[in-house]
Amino acid sequence: MSIMRHEVSSLLRHRSMSGLEWRQLLLLWIPLAWLLYFMMLAVLTAIYTAVRKRSARKLTEEEVNEGDDAAVKRAHSRRFSTVPMGDDEEDTTRQETVQSGYQTWFFGLFLYCLWILVPILSQVQLAWLTCEQYFGFGWDATAKQFILIYVISHVLLFLATKFSGQVKTFFLQPSPLAEATHIAIFPRDKTKGLAKLEVVRVRHFEEDAGSPVEGRYYEHTCVRYLWCEDARRFRPSGLTAPTGEEAYQALDRGGLDEKIALARLAKQGSNTIKVKVKGILASLMAEYSEPTYVFQMMCIWCYLFWNSWNVAFLWVLLVFGSGAWTSLMILRRNQQQIAEMAAAGATRTQKVLRSGQWMDVKVTDLTVGDVVQVCDGIVCADIVLVSGSAVVNESMLTGEPMPLQKVGIEQNSKLAFDYKRQGKKHGLFAGTEILQSVADEAANASRGSTFAVGVVMAIGGRTTKGKLIRMVLYPATVKFKYTEQLPIVYSFMTLWAMICFVNTLLFQGQGWVNGCFAGMAFLTQAVNPMMAVSFTLGQSCSAGRLSEGGIACLNIGRPELGPSAAICSCGSKLNDGRGYAGFGPCFHLPGQAILVPVF
Repeated sequence: MSIMRHEVSSLLRHRSMSGLEWRQLLLLWIPLAWLLYFMMLAVLTAIYTAVRKRSARKLTEEEVNEGDDAAVKRAHSRRFSTVPMGDDEEDTTRQETVQSGYQTWFFGLFLYCLWILVPILSQVQLAWLTCEQYFGFGWDATAKQFILIYVISHVLLFLATKFSGQVKTFFLQPSPLAEATHIAIFPRDKTKGLAKLEVVRVRHFEEDAGSPVEGRYYEHTCVRYLWCEDARRFRPSGLTAPTGEEAYQALDRGGLDEKIALARLAKQGSNTIKVKVKGILASLMAEYSEPTYVFQMMCIWCYLFWNSWNVAFLWVLLVFGSGAWTSLMILRRNQQQIAEMAAAGATRTQKVLRSGQWMDVKVTDLTVGDVVQVCDGIVCADIVLVSGSAVVNESMLTGEPMPLQKVGIEQNSKLAFDYKRQGKKHGLFAGTEILQSVADEAANASRGSTFAVGVVMAIGGRTTKGKLIRMVLYPATVKFKYTEQLPIVYSFMTLWAMICFVNTLLFQGQGWVNGCFAGMAFLTQAVNPMMAVSFTLGQSCSAGRLSEGGIACLNIGRPELGPSAAICSCGSKLNDGRGYAGFGPCFHLPGQAILVPVF
């Protein structure tokens, strides 16, 4: 430190310094600047953590000291069951999760910006030091500073990507669910970790122009969750289970009132499956925000600074080129195909009974409780048949081409509609095809319908088609055998690299600076950073071969598992789940298909 102070003072004696001298001064001040910056960050983070813990403790004490009703109103976290993805409807698949409330906070946002500057500035400084090593001061003057920034930046990046769930909520202030601006959703099972934690923004109906209702909601996995004042939590909307009596009463009173229907539509959302396709920049950020890329960046910077720029540039092309190809040309394109599949038929109209009159309504404006005519064609929502009968092609659900006949639900039934018990006989599901619709003249004469009549019981992402789309978009986590065994292999190889590193420091006499770069080189050769790239390229080739047969794959790591089923753009399964060949049964020409695992 005294030597650095002497050199800095000698430079400052000159009133006018050249560009070379300014660069030398900046190079000398880098360690002290980082030390001061991290001291400031440490103090601010400690203050922020203490204030945040005090706020969380205050919420907990209020829940304990106040009465039950008051505690519920001020609750910060509430348990709830997520909506099944559609792959299995058993109660065991209704994974119990936790909703936690958070609010934006100026202090947290300010501290977040300060921490974000660390990896950004460090990468800029690494590039500058590398240029100085090649064209300026040389190895001896820049190596120590490079190692300091190299370690700081990549350790921070690794922790941020590895514990991304905690990072998402650390800079938000805990708050009651009733006052939250953001909701954190994560599994209650701690063995699953917090890596799946997702933070969604809470919206107000007042923000939507012309909305006739008030309240709060958020959208997650294509489903809208509404704030329930009685339960003091957000609950999924877009689904109801009417009894036979309720379905017939809806028909007898002439359907929904127009004002009630519009209010319900504004509250529960439109009858669309909203598939969010990320932009180009967001897709790249999602791809590169993995710990694997942090290790690859470490290897690239090490070889680039250590006079192996040709190897480093080749790795840059391979690593980031394969990542960009996977995220943009494969995953994003397939997501766009899914979005087009979900939006198929959204421009059609449907005959709906409202305020006692039949009227043409866009299928996107259907809402739960609407009385509709069951016309020939693709079903646009999940419907319970009230009167009449229909012949339906349900190949997208069962894979069987044999049409099924559906009849109206019993009028005196007081049991809520059950998909498994009554669906095969009385339910019409979104995405299936009505081949024939026959009216019950005695029941429909007063309403003037020439087709069978049903009541809408599910819309949007809560329909059967929506469950299938969500199963594709948000599949269950699958661990491959080689993925589970790779950490063990990496551990042994890292141990071998450490042995070589210690041997270099103790017996070769190169000094600790050269020893650090030699140790990183040993680690790079023992744990090849191109292994992930080779996996990605191989899986991309497999996905490309599938695309030649009209099958798109959203998760390129799944084809080697098999068995899978292909889903046509109409929603029909194109094979029996035992292979990829063949495009039947499907009653019309198949378009693009999506690969879906069937485990």
